[in-house]
Amino acid sequence: RYGSTWEDFDVHRGGGRPHEYYVAGREFYNGTMARSGLTGSVSPNTAMMNDGAGWGVSNNVPQAAPAPPAPMNNHVQPIMHNILVLQWMVPKQAEKILRAGVILGLVVYNNMPGLDVRFPPVVFKKIKNEPLGLEDLRHVYPDTYLSLRSLLSWEPEQALQEEELNAVFENTFCLDFVVTFEVNGKTESRELCKDGKDKAVTYSNREDFVRLYCEWLLTESVERQFEPFRKGVRRVCDSPLFNALHSAELELIVCGEQELEFSQLRKNAHYDGYQEDSSYIKSFWDLLLNFDKVQKKRFLSFVTGSDLAPVGGLQELQLVIQRNGDEPTERLPTAHTCFNLLLLPEYGSEAKLERMITTAMHNAEGFGLE
Repeated sequence: RYGSTWEDFDVHRGGGRPHEYYVAGREFYNGTMARSGLTGSVSPNTAMMNDGAGWGVSNNVPQAAPAPPAPMNNHVQPIMHNILVLQWMVPKQAEKILRAGVILGLVVYNNMPGLDVRFPPVVFKKIKNEPLGLEDLRHVYPDTYLSLRSLLSWEPEQALQEEELNAVFENTFCLDFVVTFEVNGKTESRELCKDGKDKAVTYSNREDFVRLYCEWLLTESVERQFEPFRKGVRRVCDSPLFNALHSAELELIVCGEQELEFSQLRKNAHYDGYQEDSSYIKSFWDLLLNFDKVQKKRFLSFVTGSDLAPVGGLQELQLVIQRNGDEPTERLPTAHTCFNLLLLPEYGSEAKLERMITTAMHNAEGFGLE
């Protein structure tokens, strides 16, 4: 049982399925995310290194974007921002971040995509304690990633001896093994290694600098706030099976398949009152296959309650299309999302079929949380 100043909630084993967890409490999901209050945290300094062609030196910190660029649900984004950027926490923030971890754990435990949000891959690697490196900055701090990649790819215009090469590199970038950042308007600094302030970054040791900087940015600087999130996940799902999952597999369980291949959905569809090879069903699938990505997500949400494909893709989903009358009718298609059941009248023309399906899926609201 968890408690807070504004609501209490419990995590139970439910009666609907063996070992199924559910959450009881007033608007737990929406309330936890929307009222998290995790705003105004401090991100690393946005200074950028530069050599005369676009590099400048300021505070020894490459430019860093404060939040992942991937599209995110507005309720979840503040929490993800606060567990992936540098900040000093207070106990209440840790409690709220732990709740976000519990939500993610529930999604994993029930083995279905449940969060309409794209977490960056580094989140799952950190949950699984997998090694992190420069490539993991790509989705979280894209500008910093590009800066460090440029640092590693820099080469002199002409061949030089090692000692001279190191001197040119040092004079060009003017870096040492120290990171500088702001906390509550005050400038703070941390050495990346022993005596880092007296150790210049050179051509020979630049890889060490990048490695240590990534370790600091992705692990050390955020460990205090990420640990409650990790504990929240582990509180719900901590088993040998979970421990055997790779971070990429964990990401698929939480976020679902991003590509909606309706041809896979068609292969596993069942029919009640229709023949699979009828011209009407062919027109129905021709319409769906020509939908754009947004329309496909709307249709999938209309018939299943979620616009995400399950782990393994849409071939794992069994859509049932049941005949629900014929002309004359102005009845819209309806759906039972718990059973992936579409009740589809047999309309007199392809144009009417398209109009009625698009009207139904654009004017339906399932288990909305807003």
